Amino acid sequence: MWFKSKSEIQKTVAELNYKTDQNGIVNRMLRENGAWNLHLENTKQAILQFSEEKKGTCVVLGSGWLLDVPLNELSEQFSKVYLVDIVHPAHSKTKVQKYSNVELIVADITCGLAGFVHSNKINSVAELCEIVEKQFSPTPNEFFSNVLKIDFPDFVVSVNLLNQLDILITEYLIEQYAFKNEELTMLRKSIQAAHLALLPAESSCLITDFYKREYNLQSDEFLQKENLIFANLAYNNAESTWLWNFDSTGTYAENKKIIFEVASFRM
Repeated sequence: MWFKSKSEIQKTVAELNYKTDQNGIVNRMLRENGAWNLHLENTKQAILQFSEEKKGTCVVLGSGWLLDVPLNELSEQFSKVYLVDIVHPAHSKTKVQKYSNVELIVADITCGLAGFVHSNKINSVAELCEIVEKQFSPTPNEFFSNVLKIDFPDFVVSVNLLNQLDILITEYLIEQYAFKNEELTMLRKSIQAAHLALLPAESSCLITDFYKREYNLQSDEFLQKENLIFANLAYNNAESTWLWNFDSTGTYAENKKIIFEVASFRM
């Protein structure tokens, strides 16, 4: 039920503009001219810290451009490394060629929810939340065997992904159905909870944006702080936290500087 063919995934990528979103990430990093470096290094170090003494098979969910993935170290530590994303940039495809034990997997980490939302009439947010819980919330065993088509791994990393899974879906619902942001909070919670549930206990590392800070671009005045995580995950339980200087140019939010508060968790 959750496995999607290559053609189905390509259709979802095109319909929800995943490539445009992914290209926007690397373009913003380049515009920030080194401001992301601390965040990227902190992410890599958290992954390596949590993977200490692990061996066997490693799965990285949301590998993207590999900016925040310590690929060289993981390939040396694990006998097999799977990099999972709905789109793998050409840069990443080229980079992994020198590693004989690294494999790219193209998969929809929402287990088909993104395509379902685009292809079906959504009558209400409440109904969609029920569908997420009943149809798009596999167990870890089901996710790895039926979605990724691999054996159960020894270590799993969800890297700067949790808050991203619902963004394009909720933006589409706002555009097509004029749902309000407040209505979509429960849906975001359901999507995030489904992702957390597929991370194997005692052998997973989760790194995620947790809060978004907004500042006036001209005066640097603090404007507001927005919660980004709605699932049952406590910021106070994080192993480490840091700030990500995400956008200082006002291109992400007009006339605003954006800083994310990032947290890492041992799951």
